[in-house]
Amino acid sequence: MKLLQYYFILFQITTACGFLCLQATRNAEYIVPRNDDHDRELVRQQLGYVPTNWVCVSARTQAGDPIAIQTYPLQGGSMRRQAKAKMSDIGTPFPTLFWFTNPLIGTAIAELERQGYIQRIQESLNKSEKEELLACHEKYASMRWESLSSDHRQKLIEDPSLQRLRTMLQCSGVAGTMLSGSANMDSIPSIKCLHAHYAQFRSCRELGNPVGRRVHHWLQEDFPDLVL
Repeated sequence: MKLLQYYFILFQITTACGFLCLQATRNAEYIVPRNDDHDRELVRQQLGYVPTNWVCVSARTQAGDPIAIQTYPLQGGSMRRQAKAKMSDIGTPFPTLFWFTNPLIGTAIAELERQGYIQRIQESLNKSEKEELLACHEKYASMRWESLSSDHRQKLIEDPSLQRLRTMLQCSGVAGTMLSGSANMDSIPSIKCLHAHYAQFRSCRELGNPVGRRVHHWLQEDFPDLVL
């Protein structure tokens, strides 16, 4: 009974954190990184560092360990990339809104990729799943753009020299998948990275990413001892 109570409380905390992250995204103002030392230390242990554009943990395992974090779409990436971008007051682009961090789950997903699961998914998506996936890409791009500060959005819109960067942040979906205005069921973009789709699936389950959903199912089947 105590164990069930623990998981129920953990679920409530995780849900609340996810809600706060998404609300911050929808507010379309600059997101101030949460000063959660415990979460930051967990992510540091997973990645070896804390990303400079950290926002919050967006998904957790049943044990409370981070699966993914939400990041700010600018001012991220390696220090070398950031140094090269110092000439610009807008910083380096970081299109991955939900960054996968969990090394144990990551190893399992890498094994799925090694076994050809990307092609397996690509070839077996039905019409409904393709529509669902396209909607996920579009929503991902929309959420990323809306999470930018109003100043950054205005700068990207008004400065012609930033057109390429604006397109990247406004028109690319999960794993940087570029979306065309004429996208249809016969031209669904290739699936690039199962880690990215799983991070989005666990961070925003209400969007119903069909790729992430299948990955979750296969992880449960092929890695039953893995804490998800």
